[in-house]
Amino acid sequence: MTGMLPLVAWKIGSEIAFVAEGQASATGETVEWGRQCGFYSSVEESSVVAQSVEDAGGVCFVPGFGGLLVPINDSKACCGIIGITPNTRPTHLARAVLESVAFRINQLFKTAQAETQVKQTVVKIDGGISRNDFIVQLVADLIQCPVERQADYRDMTTFGAAMLAGLAVGFWTR
Repeated sequence: MTGMLPLVAWKIGSEIAFVAEGQASATGETVEWGRQCGFYSSVEESSVVAQSVEDAGGVCFVPGFGGLLVPINDSKACCGIIGITPNTRPTHLARAVLESVAFRINQLFKTAQAETQVKQTVVKIDGGISRNDFIVQLVADLIQCPVERQADYRDMTTFGAAMLAGLAVGFWTR
């Protein structure tokens, strides 16, 4: 692997599960930045705003808060906005911000497929981004794979850690 990080996901007894990790860091921060700029008032509203225009009007946003990780691996990369014209409206900027999150997830997905040789039949999404219909649909369109939201738990990382801790101390059994 050249971009994804091979990690041990968990070890229970003699069973070891591995994972190839790649992060689209700061996706939530990117959407929050758009809210702070006044492009929309909430994550849910951002989806409506983005869908109110046909496209981003040629505006491209690079979501480099905290650098760009796999496969670019440039911790010094920063954000950028290009393509602004006199016709650019806040709705175009909002859409470009949300598109950048979906494009970044697509980039990670394609890297993971190339490096692991595993074809995904479904992708599961959680966290704040999963509440954004526009991003979820654009990700599904880009990766050409169904995207399922986790309905019961917004943050599956926390839930998974709690489940593994419970298994480790014998609170639950498999």
